[in-house]
Amino acid sequence: MAHRPLHLPIAAAALAAALAAGPAQARSIGCNQFMDAYNAAAGEHRQSFSRALTVGRSAEAGHDYFDAGAGDVDVTVVCRGDHFVRLEVRAATPVPARVESRFARLQQAGVQVVVGGDRNRAAGVVRALTREADEYLRGSQQRGDVYVAGKTERHMAGGVDLGMIATETDRTFIIVNGL
Repeated sequence: MAHRPLHLPIAAAALAAALAAGPAQARSIGCNQFMDAYNAAAGEHRQSFSRALTVGRSAEAGHDYFDAGAGDVDVTVVCRGDHFVRLEVRAATPVPARVESRFARLQQAGVQVVVGGDRNRAAGVVRALTREADEYLRGSQQRGDVYVAGKTERHMAGGVDLGMIATETDRTFIIVNGL
């Protein structure tokens, strides 16, 4: 299946919404269980999550948001009740060399926890998504699209979806665990 760049100014929101409609048989992971396992998998890149204040109608009803990040890489965990729903890992592009390792490791940690498998498999999945999103971004730039972006996604077993959006200003990695 060929992947095409997403040409909408709301690319991150559109991908998150599309991925949120995952199959009902997704793994049920508790919110605190996910954050603990995520930090264990992240190792030295452990995150300190705090509950985010959400204001306005755009926040999904019944969802709790937990933010973390050390400035260069932002991490958001979204839960519904005690069930993990979504992980977003974001960094400004180009990602500085000093941040690249932490950014990749935080993405890999999410894949390890939600999809399972070892660190090498998770790293391979993240590299493949990054490579594809970069390729689609270059194509979007060459075409002169109105909204320049590259988007790619993977649908994993158990209703878990992975996505990567690359723009000229940032990169967002998304995991959606369908309920």
